[in-house]
This record gives sequence, C-alpha cells and structure tokens, in this order.
Amino acid sequence: MGALELKNEILRLIIETNDTNTLVQVKAVLTAIINQENGDWLAALSESQRNSIEQGLADITNGKVVANEQVMASIRAKIENYQK
Repeated sequence: MGALELKNEILRLIIETNDTNTLVQVKAVLTAIINQENGDWLAALSESQRNSIEQGLADITNGKVVANEQVMASIRAKIENYQK
C-alpha cells in the first residue's frame, strides 16, 4: 500500500468515527510524530514531561544535585549494613 492509499484509508477512518476521544488521540499521535520528524522532540512531550525537565534543569542550576558516585557509595554502604 502506497502513501496515497494509506492517507485515503486514514482519512476514511477519521471521517467515519464520531468518537471525540479517538479523534483527540489520533491528533496527538500525528502531532507527536510530525514534531519528532521535524526535530522538535520537546514539543512532542506532554506538559508534565516538559515541567519535569524544567524542574531538573532548575535543580542543576541551583546546585540541588548529588553526584552519581556519591549516591552509589551510599547505596553500597546501606546494602553492606543490611547484609550484616
């Protein structure tokens, strides 16, 4: 099936449905795919995902981070204490 046939089939399915939830989901999927193809991966994320990224960047800027090595050392110490 070529691109034209696929477009026609998708359009037919969209036209035949009256389910708003289905249409919203189709729109979201197509928008996400188009944004990713255009290299705009940030626009493809949900608002919650974007907020989480922004919070993480703010935490880095404000020094609210712990080095991976420090976290791993802490976990190893806790595991060793647990095993005793």
